[in-house]
Amino acid sequence: NALQQVERAHQSSSQRRETALARLKHVLEVGDMSLIAEALAEAKAAAVPSCAEMMLAEGLVVSQTSTQIEDLLDMAEEFRVEPEQARAAELERCQGKSRKELEQR
Repeated sequence: NALQQVERAHQSSSQRRETALARLKHVLEVGDMSLIAEALAEAKAAAVPSCAEMMLAEGLVVSQTSTQIEDLLDMAEEFRVEPEQARAAELERCQGKSRKELEQR
């Protein structure tokens, strides 16, 4: 009975790996990055062994993440202000406020 349970668990995990790999192959053909990232996570969770599809998906996901990080850094640079500008803006926001309002700020 224990042997049968082990065999069923092995078959179940094997089927999960096959299903996850099939989904990964499909979404790679579709080319939707969010689906690729999702399918890659599923494949890793199902312990799909390293293969061409896994390496391709990992490369695409890492590349997209790097691009997103670069975009965020560029945006941060656009919104960065000089200390004098920040002080002037803060002074302007504080004008006309009561001491209590300033303390809450």
